[in-house]
Formats: sequence, structure tokens, C-alpha cells
Amino acid sequence: MTSKSSGKLSDRSTRIVLLINYFAGSFKGSSAVTDVIEELTAEGHVLKVVQTVPPEQMHQLIAELAQDCDLLICMGGDGTLNQVIDSLLQLEHRPILGYIAAGTTCDFARTLGLPIDDFPLAARQILYGQVGTLDAGCLNHKYFAYVASFGAFTQVATGTPRQLKQNLGHVAYFLEGLRSLPSIKPIPVKVTWDSGELNTPLIFGAVSNSTSIGGMLQLSEEDVKMDDGLFECMLIKQPASPIETPTMLAKLMNQDYSDKNILFFSCKDLTFSFDNPVAWTVDGEIAGDLLNARVTNIYHALDFVFPPEA
Repeated sequence: MTSKSSGKLSDRSTRIVLLINYFAGSFKGSSAVTDVIEELTAEGHVLKVVQTVPPEQMHQLIAELAQDCDLLICMGGDGTLNQVIDSLLQLEHRPILGYIAAGTTCDFARTLGLPIDDFPLAARQILYGQVGTLDAGCLNHKYFAYVASFGAFTQVATGTPRQLKQNLGHVAYFLEGLRSLPSIKPIPVKVTWDSGELNTPLIFGAVSNSTSIGGMLQLSEEDVKMDDGLFECMLIKQPASPIETPTMLAKLMNQDYSDKNILFFSCKDLTFSFDNPVAWTVDGEIAGDLLNARVTNIYHALDFVFPPEA
């Protein structure tokens, strides 16, 4: 899925910053932090623990932290990771990035095979992991980790009640997604990409670099490579008849993109032109209403720590 270098990370990095979002969906309190700190300092590394700040202050915080660390570990959900990556990609000096998934959907972590809900193991795997490269994306001027999307399901990640997400996890997203379908109106749009063009109303569009989107849509691991300079793109038209919808959804859930209303392809650059501004999200976070959107793949944007090979 990605290219990796050999050797454990602990051989090359000694100054570590652990950036924690204490309000992430699956965060387990101070004992979880203690366990992670014990793992990260076991071999005498210099560790600094920092709490996340409001989004409008994150860029400044990351810029300051990046000056004095070799390894920046983000401990939080996909939204926190998005803020960190967006900030890092605006810097010339970028430390190696590690990730301890503490969110609800954990799309990014699932794609990379990172531990979920086992924070000490995640910390240990970072120290003994392998450093490789990851692509990232850019929606107009906003960087993102793994997905930019609009239409059906797009508002689910931000609109699902926090308590429901924590209690039901992926099921909560699926239920909210199904609930939103009847209210979705087709969105007139012209889409152009490296080798094609489409001019038709859509109910959903996603430009992704992940096997999981919003905790609901799953892409095949064979289709997704996170360092190949390409996105996986899914555009969905509204079925002509309501009776076609269950069949289309069943195919989506089974990673079958043969339905006539589903267009699935790979590319590195797309533009979307709408008749009226349309709400977008990146990595499950609100990205604003856009009349025109350009989504570009940033090839080998980041050095990232992958789990050690078995």
C-alpha cells in the first residue's frame, strides 16, 4: 500500500512531541496518556506533551513545535490529524509524523493498519515502525489527509451526535447516512479530470486516498495506494427510480462499483464547477461552501511512521 524504508524509527529520532486531543471520540482519560508516555520514554527519548488548541490557533502551534522536534505524534481523531497535516504542509521543515488513533471512525488508521483503541501498542509501533512517504491532498487552498467530499453522507461525520458516535461507532454513521438519503437533492456539476469529463447532477462525490470513507463506504485495498500520486474518485448519480437505490447501496457496501449510477476511477487532479455553492468536508471536517473546487494530489507530501513489518 506504501513504500517504506528499513530500520526502526527509534534509531533516528530522539526529540518527540506528543500532541493530544483530550476530547477525541475514543479517548480514555489520563491513564491512557500515562501508558503512552511510558512507552515513548522507555528508551530515554526526550518527550514533550502538548494539548491541542482551537483550530484557528493550530497553525501557529504546529509551526512552533516543528522547529524543535524530530517526530511529531498526533493523538486524536481524523479531524485532529487533518489540522496537523494542513499545518505541517505549510512549513518548509516538517518533522516525521506519527499517529495514535483516538477518534470514532479512524478511517485513516484503518487504511494503514494502525492499532485502534490500543494506545500503548500504537505508541510502541511508532518507535519501532518504519518511515515511509504518504501522499496528501489539497482542496483549493486547504490540505487534507485522505478525503474531500460533498453530497450524501458528507454531513454525517459532523452532524452525527457525539454521544451516538461514541456509543455506536460505525453503526451511528451508517444510520445517519441512510437517514439523509431521502433529503438529498441532485447537485448540478461539471467535473473534469486528467482523462475525462462529466456534466451531470450528482448526489455524492468523493476524492479519497483511503479504504474507508466516513466509516461507511469501504474501498478495496487493491484499489488504494497511499503513495502513488493518485486519488480514488467516486461520483454517484441519483438512481432514476427509488427501487434502484437499495441495489446501488448493496453494491457499494460490497465494493462493487459496476452500478450504472456509480463512476469510480483514479486520477491526480480534478475540478468541480457548480451552479451554486456546495458544502464540502475534508477528513470529516467542514471545509465550507464552494462554487468551484480543485482537488490536487500532493505526491509524497509527508514522512510518516508505519507499523513494523511482521
